[in-house]
Amino acid sequence: MTKRLSGAPRPSRSVAGARRPVPANESAAPVALRLVASVIAPTTVLTALLFYYGRLHAQSLTRQLRVQFTVLDFSFQDYVVRSADGLFTPLVAVAVVGLVCLWVARSITARWTPTQRRTVLRVWAPTASVLGLALLAAAWIAGSSRDLFRDRPEFGGLCLALGVLCLSTAGSAARRGFGRPRERTGEAGPAVGAIAKWTLAFLLVSAGLFWAVNDYAARVGTARGMEVAARLPTEPDVVLYSDKNLNLQVPGARSTFCAAVPDPAGFRYRYEGLKLVLQSGGQYLLLPATWNQIDGVSLVVPRGSGMRLEFSAPGRPPLPSC
Repeated sequence: MTKRLSGAPRPSRSVAGARRPVPANESAAPVALRLVASVIAPTTVLTALLFYYGRLHAQSLTRQLRVQFTVLDFSFQDYVVRSADGLFTPLVAVAVVGLVCLWVARSITARWTPTQRRTVLRVWAPTASVLGLALLAAAWIAGSSRDLFRDRPEFGGLCLALGVLCLSTAGSAARRGFGRPRERTGEAGPAVGAIAKWTLAFLLVSAGLFWAVNDYAARVGTARGMEVAARLPTEPDVVLYSDKNLNLQVPGARSTFCAAVPDPAGFRYRYEGLKLVLQSGGQYLLLPATWNQIDGVSLVVPRGSGMRLEFSAPGRPPLPSC
């Protein structure tokens, strides 16, 4: 059995499993993002957001048609389904921009030397600071007055989200690019202060995105209402039959009382020149074919067994009245 010589060096311990100190500002952002996601991700929160954006969409659409949306009694499912119209574009835009930024960052920074990275960080730190302050100023003005982004009100929320991101990354870039000391916590992970900073930053970014999508969903609902008004001439004509007099005395609608030869089903009253826009909560939203957004009259008629709707191609000559 051989003995180790007293002067021989001891075998070095394996350091493969040893953890190196983690820079706080490099690992705090993912931890903060997970904390924010743990609050936003639950199904109840996402469902509430879908309901809220769908309600905004429906409210803006019916307001454009001169109708109070509450009388239509939209269901929870109606609001959730309508939210897709206002959320599809923002979600796709955020996902595409995020993927492009990640791909560009990985592709470019992988070829940089440490010196080049420090140079880029030194340039980005003041640039991002100025850009972030400018974006926050624009968001402040947009929040105080709607005149700045009159046609695109969602830009105010985007300015808030991007401004916070620019300022947050500017601080990290300054510490790394100018060689400022970093806080290291060893096995304990990132510092609590760094996690708190990034958590608050992500909350402000979420608030900015909520603001942006809020205004975008409302604008989409208004645009859909304008599209409904523009498409009225091409929508199917509707003849409403009723067993009771509904007294629909509105411009563009023609009413006929069938006294001599009543309808076999007992529908004595006939109303022509109408277009069905939507149906919800046991209500019909009808517009005259000549309806306009200036002085047009919208009709909300309760659905019941004493009514019947008859559809025909637009512009087709009406059938005999009785």
